[in-house]
Amino acid sequence: MGGYMLRQIRGIGVAALAALGFWASSASAELTDSEKSQVKGLVQRAEARSASQLRSLVARSDLTPAEVMQPLVDGFSEFAFDEQREAFVEGLLFGSGSAAARNLLTPGVVAGLLERADTLLGKAHKGLGGSGGASALDEAFRIHRFIDAKIANAGVSSFDGHDAGAGIRDDALRLVALSYKDHFEKNRRFLRLGAKLRPGWMELRVQACLGLVEISRGIFGRHQVSEWLALDGSRRSLFERHGVLLVDGGTASEERLAAAVKMFESTPARDTDVSVWLISKSLLSQISAQGRVLRARTQLSRAPAPLIASRFWAPGVAPSTPDRELAEIALSLGTLISELSLARDGELRLDATAAVERARTEGASAYLSHAFARTAVFPPVTAGNGVPGATPAALISYAVQMLLVDAPRSLDLALIRAAAGFDAPLKQLLTAVGVLATGREKAKTLSLGSTGTGGILSKVEFTELTFDGDRVRSFRLGDDLYVVGKVKDRVILRKNGEAPLAHELAGFQLETSEHGPWTSPSVAFERLYGGPEAGVIGDGRFVLVAPAQAGGFDSVVAGGTAADMKISAQIQIDAGGGGLIARTSVGPSSFAGVALSLKGGDKPTAQLLHVDGKARAFAVTAAMAIKPPKKSEGYRLTLKVKDDKVTASVDGVKLKGKLERRLSAGRAGLFVMPGGKLTVRKFKSSVKDTPKAADTPEG
Repeated sequence: MGGYMLRQIRGIGVAALAALGFWASSASAELTDSEKSQVKGLVQRAEARSASQLRSLVARSDLTPAEVMQPLVDGFSEFAFDEQREAFVEGLLFGSGSAAARNLLTPGVVAGLLERADTLLGKAHKGLGGSGGASALDEAFRIHRFIDAKIANAGVSSFDGHDAGAGIRDDALRLVALSYKDHFEKNRRFLRLGAKLRPGWMELRVQACLGLVEISRGIFGRHQVSEWLALDGSRRSLFERHGVLLVDGGTASEERLAAAVKMFESTPARDTDVSVWLISKSLLSQISAQGRVLRARTQLSRAPAPLIASRFWAPGVAPSTPDRELAEIALSLGTLISELSLARDGELRLDATAAVERARTEGASAYLSHAFARTAVFPPVTAGNGVPGATPAALISYAVQMLLVDAPRSLDLALIRAAAGFDAPLKQLLTAVGVLATGREKAKTLSLGSTGTGGILSKVEFTELTFDGDRVRSFRLGDDLYVVGKVKDRVILRKNGEAPLAHELAGFQLETSEHGPWTSPSVAFERLYGGPEAGVIGDGRFVLVAPAQAGGFDSVVAGGTAADMKISAQIQIDAGGGGLIARTSVGPSSFAGVALSLKGGDKPTAQLLHVDGKARAFAVTAAMAIKPPKKSEGYRLTLKVKDDKVTASVDGVKLKGKLERRLSAGRAGLFVMPGGKLTVRKFKSSVKDTPKAADTPEG
């Protein structure tokens, strides 16, 4: 290191030497061996009061630059850079009376420290230097952090240059940068960002890279520095375009890095003062940087790692399986831009603050992000407590995450909640859109995400954005125009001029419940036996499902009790099977009654059964093969029981039978097989009167 720097010094012309503060033409002396020994002794003792003595020994007009350099390199490369010596160097370069000598001393001091760092990295690699190499790593980190904090960022530095008032001119900083270049060439296998890390090396690597970047700022172009850092692919493009070092530990594929960089550049984060983007589970809390250290607490692997959908999506929307790692990256970006935007934009800050207040009173229904509601340690609303940590910026950052990960589905979820009377999630989504649109000027187009099969992320756009102040007023997604409006005190979002119905949205998924009754416009069902789950879609469809481990007799009923009855319905078999039940009641271990049973699949069948209430089913007719339904809505079914005669039809195909066992009066309803799912339309029963409310026996 010292030899390299000395070669650089010897090649400097007279003008440059003068700029560095030397009387180049009159330099005619050199340090005596005694003086060189004095310099080394002063560095070794590192006493604060000796800093001025060291300056007077070497910062002399009768010495050449090389003669100033050499004793500093020899001294600082030999002795440990501990807390005492760090204070000594700071006093030497920046203490009282140091301004005149600062420009002369800095290159030699840094060259000596980096030469010591060379030695320390070699020791750490071999497990030497104490604590299996950890002590050597700690000292090398201290060296790089000092150079970055005290020299590269001396005074009041900017993102594009140095503070001239700090007294270190660009000629000296150029030499320091070239020393760093030499240090990286010698230690590339340890310091290159794309190389895989050994345990404990990440913090050192990041700090060393920052030292080179921030020393070179405004002196060497980013293209040149990226060459020295040996950056390639997405790491290089991000650094050269935005000055951001992407640190991931060397585990990610180029495709994964490219996806992360594309997400970064789609947000206002690209216009912020981020110095390092750390995609790692390591904290690295001791790093010194001129700008922000943006952290994503994840580790990028070589392929997508889908998360558990139920942990990300709230009930009511058909879930995608977002990439867990990219979702964490999206959250880190959301956190940064939400904090900055809400600090700057008053209207958005008011909206976000109001959203937190809504959450304190309305509970989980007031959140767009299910992940946030899960991780916010949400206590019961009845306790009168809020959500610990539910700050306005935190709440909106999760909404931003959802837009970056799956904007179309997030929009559908907000609209589904709004259709059910909960507009708080929609307000959060609109605030997040406003946050994403902030920057040097309001964006007219937002590049967002859509998650497909296997967690693969593709691009979608909100286009033609318009605003009322900071708040979004309208936007397009594909061919659809969305316009913000109000009905009384609720915010709505009209789609192509109309408030969309929840069940018409592409992302709609019925939220089923095991707790009845379930009421549609024409009929109210209640549980009869087992543990079925059900729900009613806005257009009147009734959906009935049974868990895979069910006993086979999960059922619901409607209307009153009768011996003779006629039932009809349009039933779509989405999974498994099920059908109509008549003259039904609760037995000891199942329902009792007559069933028109349909099984779906490649070879659908229909059969009349008599179920005895003891989990036994007797054939009233043989199973009959039936054709697939004529309509997309499923089969048109009828079931009629009169005395001991049973008749039924499936899309006009007749079934007839006779009950061999006595069956008392009962109710009309539906049953579903284990793991089955039925979508029922137009259910009608000849028995209209509803019995008095009574507890339904447990199955």
